Amino acid sequence: MKAYLIGGDSREKYLAYRLERKGIEILHPEQVGRLKDKRVEMILLPMPVTMDHFTVKATEGQKKVNLKEVLEITEKGMLIFGGMFPEDFKKALEEKGAIVHDFMQMDDIAIRNAVATAEGAIAEAIYMSNEVLHGQEVLVLGYGRCAEVLADKLKGMSAKVTVMARRGEARSRAWTFGNEMLEFGDIRELEKFHYIFNTVPAVCITREWIDCMNRYCCIIDIASKPGGTDFDYCSKKGIRAKLCSSLPGRYAPKSSGELLARKIESIIKETIGEGYEEMPF
Repeated sequence: MKAYLIGGDSREKYLAYRLERKGIEILHPEQVGRLKDKRVEMILLPMPVTMDHFTVKATEGQKKVNLKEVLEITEKGMLIFGGMFPEDFKKALEEKGAIVHDFMQMDDIAIRNAVATAEGAIAEAIYMSNEVLHGQEVLVLGYGRCAEVLADKLKGMSAKVTVMARRGEARSRAWTFGNEMLEFGDIRELEKFHYIFNTVPAVCITREWIDCMNRYCCIIDIASKPGGTDFDYCSKKGIRAKLCSSLPGRYAPKSSGELLARKIESIIKETIGEGYEEMPF
């Protein structure tokens, strides 16, 4: 079996290494010239698949590949893996008969990915700040998968964690796990927080919020680009704020890459079957 590995970050290096050990031939766009020159049974795309809705997400030095090029080489029955596919792109792939697997729609992957994201966010906070996390007042915005894991790990470091979430169900769940609670948008107590972690993929940390923060506050925004923070106003006010994307690829590429590879192996077994001779899983 042959697979194109297109774009990605350090995770894909470990993903490719594990799959190659299982007998899959991994091809890179840089090695083969035009994608259509080599026929493959599988295409491996990054998480997220794209940042601009035109090209596959790639790091510096990698060949830029348009989503249109991926679509052109897609054939019926082809397995395509990636994360956070744009809906129109996924639909176009499926219309050509491809079997699309979105990692971020898989609960087991999303939950484990949240662990790497949370650890990376904490590492970023420690690096950016001049204070310990132990005993500090910390605010977590949102309470989805990543926020839940993040809040738990922060409490494990003896931080005083408050969760601000919109949905009543999320607030109740956060309270159940021992977090302090604030109604979303209640900015009266923002001044006490030394760290704010945002997971909400919409602008919520506005000028009004920032004006209520203390000047030593450190904001770590792990929401999807462009994040939920007015970074320009933070800079003007002297408040440290950073958009931290693709944290698993930066802080845990081996763990994250091998996790994806194991999932791919499992899906291949289910799709092709244990008896497929070229796949010694």
